[in-house]
Amino acid sequence: MSYRTQPIDKVETKDKRMKRSVAAMTFFFWVALIIGLVTIVVNLSFFSDRNLGLMIGIGFVVGSIFIYFIGKYMGAIRKREDQEDGNDLR
Repeated sequence: MSYRTQPIDKVETKDKRMKRSVAAMTFFFWVALIIGLVTIVVNLSFFSDRNLGLMIGIGFVVGSIFIYFIGKYMGAIRKREDQEDGNDLR
């Protein structure tokens, strides 16, 4: 069994990039969620599937949930890769 070795600065750079990616996905989650909730509240008066604004708001809320879980999944996968490779610096 062979192990890949990488310089520590390369591992730290990957870790920083992953943290920024997860933070960006969390930011996009909040933006999409707020846009969706505002759109739903504005268009709630006519509650029907023909209300395009309401449907777009619901789409933003559902999409924001997917964005959140994708971001958290990316972070979890990266952490698990580091633990399996023995590169866990913590």
